[in-house]
Amino acid sequence: GLTAAKAISGSTVILTDRDQVNIDLIRENIRLNSVEKQAFAEQHVWGDVKNIRDLQRRVGNIDCVLGSDLVYSISVVNDLFRSIKAYFEVCNTFVFVLCSSFRHPGKYLGKMVHAQVSFSHKAHLRVS
Repeated sequence: GLTAAKAISGSTVILTDRDQVNIDLIRENIRLNSVEKQAFAEQHVWGDVKNIRDLQRRVGNIDCVLGSDLVYSISVVNDLFRSIKAYFEVCNTFVFVLCSSFRHPGKYLGKMVHAQVSFSHKAHLRVS
């Protein structure tokens, strides 16, 4: 997120985490990287669609959602995709990029494919 804030001219980047301690660390990193005008941090718990609606009312549409190493447990996949679905529906998001490494890819892949196809937006899952 900080790289996007620095690299993409005119961008506004919202960095999220569920844990307030991490939000405080993200805010400090934003300050240390001098991207306060391009980036801010918001608390978000996956699956909390109301939070996404509130965010959209405050900042407008969100064009792209980037995720890195988000899937740390099989238990988070449904809530993650519930949030992604809300971004598509509420914020007119048109790109979702997830980069992650899986310790047990067979265990996660089926769950992610099932979660992905559970909403109507055209989505592609590419595993490398």
